[in-house]
Amino acid sequence: MKLNRKTVAFALFIISAIFAFTSCSKKIGYSVVLWSIPEENLSDGTIVPVYIKSNISHCYVIGIPDTELKCEVPLWKISEPTSKRKVVDVQKKYAEYHNNSQFKGKGNIIELKVKAKDVQYAGDDINEFGYFP
Repeated sequence: MKLNRKTVAFALFIISAIFAFTSCSKKIGYSVVLWSIPEENLSDGTIVPVYIKSNISHCYVIGIPDTELKCEVPLWKISEPTSKRKVVDVQKKYAEYHNNSQFKGKGNIIELKVKAKDVQYAGDDINEFGYFP
């Protein structure tokens, strides 16, 4: 059986396209940290980008916010990766859970749309910011 050049070129193009579109995705989604990761200074409730899921070693490779660093975390320490828009809803549910479990529902969960320049970070907890217009 003899293959012509066009058939071989087309097959190589299809294989290259499949490889390019399936293996070059930078992120598989975003997750909420459910259990603090002190060695990476990540507290629970933090939204992190997720790059790889390893079913062999049962871990995710996540990005550390505000850095170029990545680390491996066990699957159970973060929520299932989802889109950036949906992970905000997961974070809201986590905030309600945290309020009920830690403050017996008496804490205040505040959600505001503000300019980023008016929000300041104290440096002690990535989830706690102050609004100073």
